[in-house]
Amino acid sequence: MALAWAARKLIAAGLVPPEPLLDLRIDEDMRADVDMNVSMNRDGHFIEVQVTAERQPFDRAMLNRLLDRAASGIGELLRLQCRALE
Repeated sequence: MALAWAARKLIAAGLVPPEPLLDLRIDEDMRADVDMNVSMNRDGHFIEVQVTAERQPFDRAMLNRLLDRAASGIGELLRLQCRALE
């Protein structure tokens, strides 16, 4: 059971102009135009996506950039965690 939960990760992303960032610091979070939480499993499937335009609306291209950034970060976290459990 622990390994099944270990295969899921949640990451926060946000748009702090001009770049999408991961795991925002509090000062970055306060300046973010967009706030996003993404949970994925190790197969790359989404479990949950929450996104809010905090200051400025965003377009589909920015949504895709944020999702790509989050997926990349989650993939790296899962790889590191699996390596640590070996």
